[in-house]
Amino acid sequence: MNWNRSQLKQMGKTALSGSYWKSVLVAIIMTIALCAVGGGISGAKKYSYSAGGGSSPFVHNPGIQIPEVSGVFLVIAALLIVFSWLIVLALRIFLLGPLEVGCQRYFLEDIYQPTMLDRLKAGFTSAYWNSVKTQLLRWLYTFLWSLLLIVPGIIKSYEYRMMPFILAENPNMPSDEVFRLSKQMMDGEKWNAFVLDLSFIGWAILNCLTLGILGVFYVNPYYYLTCAALYHALKEKMQQNQYGQGNPNQFIQGNPNQFNQGNPNQFNQGNPNQFNQGNPNQFNQGNPNQFNQGNPNQFNQGNPNQFNQGNTNQFN
Repeated sequence: MNWNRSQLKQMGKTALSGSYWKSVLVAIIMTIALCAVGGGISGAKKYSYSAGGGSSPFVHNPGIQIPEVSGVFLVIAALLIVFSWLIVLALRIFLLGPLEVGCQRYFLEDIYQPTMLDRLKAGFTSAYWNSVKTQLLRWLYTFLWSLLLIVPGIIKSYEYRMMPFILAENPNMPSDEVFRLSKQMMDGEKWNAFVLDLSFIGWAILNCLTLGILGVFYVNPYYYLTCAALYHALKEKMQQNQYGQGNPNQFIQGNPNQFNQGNPNQFNQGNPNQFNQGNPNQFNQGNPNQFNQGNPNQFNQGNPNQFNQGNTNQFN
């Protein structure tokens, strides 16, 4: 299945119009989580500058000399910076990762029909720790690749792009399998996905001109839904290419017997002898001697000497 940008973006627009306020709310939840993490980092930087930089009133006033106290302030500032980073890291690992999985679960379902907001808890179910672990590995590997050069980090970010969607549909899937599937889905599609992102640059400019208001109420949910449509297109393409290889139901969710729910004997419900109900001898009901009912001597009833009745000397 070949996909094009206009088709995916149209799917995103249609889905957004069908459940506008819920999609906006989910996008706001994700934005709040991202801003909370970013705010902690910027706050720590500002405090660091204020404590050790030239903005301190004690530096500009040479008449005040408190060398002992300034050392204590530096130590406290350093501890606060470390503590802030730990909080940021904990929020990113234990909150943002599973929250992203839940949001993507909502968008994956909403792209086809309006869904419920309770899909947001998809990342906080019994598979919570698997979501935490997989998302942490995804961020860690991307960061390590970014240390080499910026370009490898960007490439890896696109290679791992489908991981939250895969986790949203398969919360118990092992991390290495999630990595493998995302890499396989994005094989040959990273540049196309990059161009898809570039197609939103006009909306990004308008969002800046409106101080982020347009992003909250339109651009963000529109973009998330388009990305969900991209996942569905790549998933369908991969399944078509691999049909007949391995397990064709690679992404079967919930009940593994997707087409065989309830009684596992889909075509043999109730009595397992579908064509032999009631008496197992379907053609031999009642007396098992179907053609020998009543007296077993069917042709010798009454007097056993059928041809020797009355006078025994019949010819004598």
